Amino acid sequence: MPDDLHGKAISTAFINWFFFDHLGRPESWQDAAPFGALAGHPLREKLALNGLAHHMIGLAGGDLKPLSLDREILSPSKHMLTRAINPFGMESKVAGDADMLAFDVRFLFVDDAPQPSIQWLSCVDKSRLTVDAAGKLAKLSADDMATLETLASLTALRLRSVLKGVGVRLAAGKLSFETPMGRQFILADTIGPDELDLQMDGLRLSQDFLCNSYRASSWLAAVEKAKILAAEREEADWKRICTEELKAHPPLLSPITKEKAVMIYKTLARALCEKNHGKTIFADAWDMPRLASALMPKQKAVA
Repeated sequence: MPDDLHGKAISTAFINWFFFDHLGRPESWQDAAPFGALAGHPLREKLALNGLAHHMIGLAGGDLKPLSLDREILSPSKHMLTRAINPFGMESKVAGDADMLAFDVRFLFVDDAPQPSIQWLSCVDKSRLTVDAAGKLAKLSADDMATLETLASLTALRLRSVLKGVGVRLAAGKLSFETPMGRQFILADTIGPDELDLQMDGLRLSQDFLCNSYRASSWLAAVEKAKILAAEREEADWKRICTEELKAHPPLLSPITKEKAVMIYKTLARALCEKNHGKTIFADAWDMPRLASALMPKQKAVA
């Protein structure tokens, strides 16, 4: 996309940092209320002692040591957030691709059910897998798969609770895990609006807002064709096919559309920080009611 969404990467970095940091803290798991029927599960009790293992190092410098929220994120200095390892603040402490599971774990809260429904999706073509097929792909036992399902459910419930605190409904999402360190499950990849189905007042808070701006363009059809061609050729770079072979480029977005898109990320980052840390980040971000109002489809006047 040629448009520069100034502020999206830096706010996404914070959201990722926040969720990984929050899930890694034992105190985040000690209140049994969000977990319902899983509150007494031994795995929840273990998380309340140790927190959830993960690969988020934080917004660190070259030494790869975690840096505090106050020092790197809420500092008034001009260097705020500029020392992120990459635009998403992510880096793996261990492991190569061989340690990644061969599938993603997807969860859904069907009709706001008290417990999530867990699905297994192929990392190759995103097709649904049975639990047995997913286990064989990752060379995990039935017991390992049961543990992973419980861990994913607990993580989804914890995320739902913290998002509810800022007025956002978690309807579904994707979690990624690795299995290094004696096959202990480690939370990996990223967690943010692009991985989670977030809703507020019936509106989705995600990059779908941008996608909707392209619905009527020929570029969207070219993207779908490029993805098909890439899959047929077993190529990963469908974007190259789209721009170089099909000569297709997305239309430029209006300044108002770009501002609204950025505010989805900045407003959520600010709300999470104020609610959970009592401090403000991204002072220019809107509040949640203003974001909901801005994203509400405009009603056409009736003649």
